[in-house]
This record gives sequence, C-alpha cells and structure tokens, in this order.
Amino acid sequence: MVGVTWAHGTAPEGASVVMRSRTADAWSEWALLEQEDVVSEDPGADDLGSAATEVRDGTEPAFVGAVDEVEVAVRGAGEALPQDIRLVVIEPGEADAEPTVANASFVGDPDAVPAPAIVDESASGVSTGTPDAFTTAAVARPAINTRAQWGADESIMTWTPQVGRVNGAVVHHTAGSNNYTAAQVPSIIRGIYTYHAQSRGWGDIGYNFLVDKFGRIWEGRAGGVERAIVGAHAAGVNSHTFGLSLMGNYDQASVPAAAMDAMSRLLAWKLSLHGVRANGTASIDGRTLPAVVGHRDVGQTACPGANLYARLGELRSRAANLQPSPLRGPLVRDLTGDGFPELLAENGGVVSLVTAGRTWSASTRYGPGWNDGRVFSPGDFDGNGRGDLMLIDRTGRLYFYGSSGSGWQPRRFIGSGWSVMDAVVGGHDWDGDGRPDLLARRSSDGSLWLYSNSGAGGFRGSRQIGWAWQQMSAITLMGDLSDGRPSLVAQQPDGRLVTYVGDGRGNFAVSRPQGTGWNTMTSVLGPGDATGDGAFDLVARDGAGRLLLYPGNGDGSFRSPVQIGQDWQQFSTVLVTRSGETVEFYPVSRSGVLHRYPYVRSGQLTSSFSTSVRAARGSDVIVPGDWDGDGRPDLVVRDRAGSLFLHRGTGTGTFSSTGNQIGRGWEGMRDIVGAPSFGADGEPGILALEASTGRIWLYPGTAHGAFKSRVLIGSGATRADMIVSVGTWTGGSHDLVTREGGDLILRKGNGAGQLGPAQQIGWGWGGASAIVGVGDATSDGVPDLVFVDAGGSVRLYPGNGKGGFLAARPFGQVSSGAVVF
Repeated sequence: MVGVTWAHGTAPEGASVVMRSRTADAWSEWALLEQEDVVSEDPGADDLGSAATEVRDGTEPAFVGAVDEVEVAVRGAGEALPQDIRLVVIEPGEADAEPTVANASFVGDPDAVPAPAIVDESASGVSTGTPDAFTTAAVARPAINTRAQWGADESIMTWTPQVGRVNGAVVHHTAGSNNYTAAQVPSIIRGIYTYHAQSRGWGDIGYNFLVDKFGRIWEGRAGGVERAIVGAHAAGVNSHTFGLSLMGNYDQASVPAAAMDAMSRLLAWKLSLHGVRANGTASIDGRTLPAVVGHRDVGQTACPGANLYARLGELRSRAANLQPSPLRGPLVRDLTGDGFPELLAENGGVVSLVTAGRTWSASTRYGPGWNDGRVFSPGDFDGNGRGDLMLIDRTGRLYFYGSSGSGWQPRRFIGSGWSVMDAVVGGHDWDGDGRPDLLARRSSDGSLWLYSNSGAGGFRGSRQIGWAWQQMSAITLMGDLSDGRPSLVAQQPDGRLVTYVGDGRGNFAVSRPQGTGWNTMTSVLGPGDATGDGAFDLVARDGAGRLLLYPGNGDGSFRSPVQIGQDWQQFSTVLVTRSGETVEFYPVSRSGVLHRYPYVRSGQLTSSFSTSVRAARGSDVIVPGDWDGDGRPDLVVRDRAGSLFLHRGTGTGTFSSTGNQIGRGWEGMRDIVGAPSFGADGEPGILALEASTGRIWLYPGTAHGAFKSRVLIGSGATRADMIVSVGTWTGGSHDLVTREGGDLILRKGNGAGQLGPAQQIGWGWGGASAIVGVGDATSDGVPDLVFVDAGGSVRLYPGNGKGGFLAARPFGQVSSGAVVF
C-alpha cells in the first residue's frame, strides 16, 4: 500500500502526484494518484480523537501488490511544491490463508462495535427490555464483515465515533490495483485503515463501508453499521452522508456484477434505515442532489472512476427496486425537507412550525491585509463543497482564495481590468448551469454584466444583462425561488428594496418591490436557506451594528426579522458564504483582519415560523403524511365542531392557508394523530382514540385526498387521554404508545395494521402537555419521542430500537402557552 502526504494546506493549485512500480525489469506506466480532501472544515479533537496529533493532506492509498520498487513524482505549479512531502509505504501483513468472511449464515453482531459517546441506556424511570418485533425489517440487512474479521488493530483508533445523520450516500473507489485475490482483501483494508488513521491523522478508516470486487461487504469506520456515524470520506458532507468505497480502480476496469449487486443491497438497506429513497433527491452539501452521488459530485476528484460513475444511475434504480414502496422511513416529522424533525405549535390561533435553530460556533481569526482592495464572496466557486473568497486589488487584478477547510489555499490570479467595476457580487447560480456566477456593475455607465463560471476556476465568457443599475446602492444575489428561478435584491437610494427574478438562462424575468426603509442598512447579504425551511433568506446589518435575519417566503418576499448578532459595526465589510450546511460570515475589521464566524445548526428546536395555517384553541393539528399524493407532506386540522380540513403542503414547511373539508363527526374522538405509513400498504393515515369505548381506529388515506374504510386496530384504552404515533419503535412494524394515568403504554404493531397487547414502558409522564413521536431525531435509525412540559421546555427521549429509551436530554423550547402537536 503506497500513499503520499504533505503538510496541511501547503499544496499549490494544480499540484499532482504520479506513481509507477517495477516488477523484475519491467516498469509500469505512470499513474495519477488522486488527492483526498481533509476530513472536516475545522478538523479538531471532536473529529479526529483526542490522541490525534497531526492532520496531513495527501493522496488516496494505492494498493500495488507484490512489486520490487515504486517511484513517486510530485509535480507543482512552477517552482512551488507542497511542504514536508512524505512517501508512505505500508505492509499490512500477510493475506489471510482462510479469511473469515460473512455470508448469508454468518453476520457479525452490530452491537459488538464501539458505541457512540451519546449512547446511554441507563435512563431512569423507563424500561429497557428487549421485546421481539412481530415482523422483520422491510429491507433485509446484507451480510457485513466486521472490523474484527478484517483484523482491525483497535489500538491505533484515536477517533471517538460521532453521530450525524444520513441524507444520502457518497460512492467512492479505493483506486490502486484491481488484481487482488479474495484472501488479500482483509490485508488491503488494514493498509487503508493504517494510512487513514495514522499517516493522514484521521484516527480511523474514512469510509463507512467497503465492497470488494467479489461482492463482499466490509464494515469500515467504527461506531455501528446501523447508526449514522460521521465518516471521513468527503469534505463538507461527512456529517450527513455515509461513504461506501468499491475496492479497485474503476477508471481502468469495468464494475463486476457481484460488486454492483452488493452495493445495491447495501444502499437499499442502509438508506431505508434512515428513510431515504435511493433514486430520490436529498439535501447534500447545502444543495439538492441525487440521494446517491459520486465523490466527484461533492469534491474536486475523478473518484469513483469513469466506469463506476457512469453506472450510478443504474445503482440508484437497483437499490430503489429493493426498497419497499412506499418507503417506511423512521423520520415522519420532517415537514421542510431538511432532514430534521419538527414540531407544530398553536398560539393565538397561529400554527407555527418549530425546527432546529442556528447558533454561533467558535470564531477564527486570519491574517491582516484583507482591506487592500475589495473582497467579496463568490460562493463555492471551485465546486469543492466550501465557500471561497475573491479580492480585487487596488490595480484591478482579480484573485481567487480557495478555502482549504482550515484556512486558504495560495491565492490564484484570475484576471485584470476589474477596477472598472464598482460592484461585484456572487455566491449563487444565475445562468442555470448549477455553478455560482458573478454579476458586476460597470461604474462608467451602470451596465450589469454576467460572468459565467466555467467550472475550471475561471469564466466561460461575459455578457451584458442590464442597464442603468448605477442608481442601486446595493446588489445582492440571493438564490433560487421556490419555482427554481434565480433572484437578486437591489437597494434603491430612497430605501426601497426590490427583488429581481431571473429566467434561469442568465436574463431577467420580473421585478417585485419588497418594502422601504432599507437605506438604514449598511450591509445586505444572501446566505441562502439559513432557517431550514427550504426558502432563501436575507441577512442585513443595521446602523447600530445589529445583524438581522429576514426569513424568506420562497417567492422573493421576507418575513419579520430576528436579531442574530450585535456589535458588528466594528467591521468595515461583512461577507457571507457557506460550506455545506454551515453558514459562514466573514467580517473584515477596519485594520484589515479577516474573521470567520460559523453559524451552525444547534441540533435543538429553537426556531419557528408561521405555517400559514390558523386553528382556534381547542383544535387539533395532525401530520398524516402526503395526503393528496403530490410528494409533499400535508396538514389536517380538526376544528372544535369535529370537522376535518386538509391544508396542502408546499414542501418547505408552509401550507395552504385555506383548508378543504375532508370529514365531519370527529368530535367523539378523544385524541387523533397522524400516522404516515402505519398500515400494511404504507399510505398516509390518521389514528383516532374513541372516547366512549377506548377503541383505537386507523383511518387510512388513499394518497389521493380521500379515506379508505376505517380499521379497528386496538381496544381497551379507556383510561388513555393521549395516543402517540411512534413509528417503528420496536424495530419492526409501526407501533403506538398511549398515556394512561401518567404511564406510557406500548402497543406493538403486527405489520398488518393491528396492535398487540399493552406493555408499560414508562412512568411519571403525567406532567407532559404534549408527547410527540418525532421520528429519528438522533440519526441512529431509531425513532424518538419528545416531552413538552407546561412551561414549553422540550426534552428528547431517544428510542433504543427495542421498545425502551436511551438517556433523555434537552431539545429546545416552545413559546409558553403554546399547544404543541
């Protein structure tokens, strides 16, 4: 196993590494070694383990087999080369003569691996018994060889497993030789492990799974194959994807049928655990991408090789065909499409959506000199998943500063003559090719010019798209509207703000006035979607130095602002960009020092916005799933007279303000809740507790806006005052929890829409004003509950997948006096 490493952040733009090997008197051809990004935007102890000493950049490890000699050449740009270059040669040990591998009858115990640090099964006051589920999972778990089976030396693992979430999957290849035997596979994985853990300083192997050309699946990163373990496989997306790597070089070889079959089964099983459709789309790297992508889609690399990349569409289809339809994912409360569960709260007749807020992470201070010209953000200009910066110096020369994750790559000259432009903005795609572009205003005549991103670090041309823009005191690119068209906002001298909508081909379509009084703002920024509701937002700095977030409505208009910062008047310039889901503010002090302030998801329910739905106190708000079959979750409101009204969803957390009546006579039900996928057919549904009899009814939907015949699924709940749809609480079919005299009672489903015997799983729950099944809030593939007390405090009770709970923790706050659903 051979690789090359160098000091972090020292490789010049265009540096490359090539290798050849000699066997006897014959030398191989020179082959390019792919470079791998650093594992995180800010690598540190939380990412790499407390014993990690040095993070180094480098190439992928290449398996060369039994050779007599290797030669490596590192080629830089001009005289520049990376610093502290090291050639790493790893001998992972002899091939296993009789490797112990998994097959259909031998599957490693998923609990026999180190557990994430958050796991604590000692929650007091609840049962942690292990009742058997009535049915098995919809997608069978494939045979997976454990770390012990490939001989992992756990003494060199310094990384503490962390839990993220799974929005999708990134497919890689390991590169190197394809001429390995089945017996050599464990030793090759040991070599990759040693290179990643020690030579690169990552503390463990980067991939979550590996697949060999013989169709065998191998566990990679420690922490548990069923959990959403954060990997180290693609910078910027490790926290919300899992990485699988096919062993071999698939630029050179075709993909074996056995490997395609194994990857399809692995993707179908793993994505189903986390409620992701293999042939659907997902939020990855802050963009909407296919749920299964290649490494090259999220990084500057040729990985996973031309031959494997060409078959990703087939891989998605094959995996999706193995998944149930409709998919029974554990995440049933994601109403905005951001992968995070939400609550609904009614206060004063207004129904709001409560979702994960953002908070400020630790800031970073970079060097001075950033006031030597005009600095602005072009967004992720080079397509590596990180937000970049550009600077026009005092002579009009344009320079590109590519983010390395922990700093800046050496600046690169792009062009000259930019002093004729008095405003340059970027960060979003204007011409519809998926790459962020620049818009520039010429100072002499106010003409507006589009500079289209070439995708190769420069521009593929420029053209004039507007006239008379000199009257605008500020121009800001904002992102796409809900209809997919790009937009910008411009501030007029009299303080009016106007949204200009593009046609998606680089021209303008319409303009929409937004309001007045904006001449009090000293900066107007476009962070994209900062609130997680699917619509782009606006951030403004006022004259007092307050930083104000204006949530977008998806149509180019904005809601009332929320203050997210203060004392920003000390900075001469404020910029914004994003790396994946992290919104990054880059202010420049008056002395020219650049700072980075990450604005990250807090992981707690602290943010809210109106759903456009109104419901009087005493009404119920229900989340039944996609009731009308348009692919977006809907809401149903039961009013105080017992009538049901459907409010169709937009997919971004807002719903039609006017409801269509779909039922009446529901006043006899003590409690009703949504139950997506509860029945055997997986369609949307509503569960109702009949007050007079204690019977529990399932009202399945047709997915076309109507009801099927109701089904009696349980009885004997006369003491219950609350029913909770908890999803696959025991790991098999959809289950139900009732609250009876303050106790929590589990009623397991049998897979056919029927409930089994009652079983007590909790005590002391009488103080809850609401108990809600939120789906998988901890990204471990297991559904969870939240407990809301009378003061609005929210606590998360993670499920353990066996009918009980893990340790509870704070999960946010809702407005005091709000009724939570």
